[in-house]
Amino acid sequence: MVAVGIAALLNTYAWLVTFVIGAALAGYGTHALRSARSVKNWPQVKGRILAASVGEVFVPGKFGGYTEYYPQVRVEYPSSRGLTVASTYSASPKDYRAQERKDIERILDQYHPGESITLYVCPQDRSIAAVNAEISSYRRGHYRALVVGGSLVATVSVLLGVFVAL
Repeated sequence: MVAVGIAALLNTYAWLVTFVIGAALAGYGTHALRSARSVKNWPQVKGRILAASVGEVFVPGKFGGYTEYYPQVRVEYPSSRGLTVASTYSASPKDYRAQERKDIERILDQYHPGESITLYVCPQDRSIAAVNAEISSYRRGHYRALVVGGSLVATVSVLLGVFVAL
C-alpha cells in the first residue's frame, strides 16, 4: 500500500524535476547573455598593447580531434595596484575561436605592440579586462539556445504535469 502511494506521488511530481532542469538551463542562458551585455557598461581605461598572438586549443573528437585558434592581446593598464597586465580579447575566455589560423591573424592585424588602446575593465575585479566588449555570435547562439531549449523543456514539463493531474 505504502509503495503504491509513493509511486503515485513520484509520478504526480516527476514533471517538477524536469521543470527545474529546464528552468535552470533557461536561467543560466539568460544570466550569461546579461553578463555578456554588461561588459559594454564596464569602465573604460586607456592601456597599451604589449603583444598580440594566436592562442591554440585542442578540441578532442571521436576520431582524434582538431585545433582551434583564438586571439590573445596582452595589454597593460592602470589600476588601483599600479600597472596591471592581462592577456585578453573578450570578457569570455578563448572566445572568437576559428579553425583557420589566418582568420584569427586577420583579427589581430589591427593590434600593434606599443599602441594605445581603450579597454573595458571589470568593476568587481580590476584584473579582468576586455579589448572587445562583444561575445562572439557563436557563443551568443549557444546562450540563446539554452534559453529557448530550457524554456521549452520547462513548458512541456508543466503541460505534462497538468495532463497527468487530470
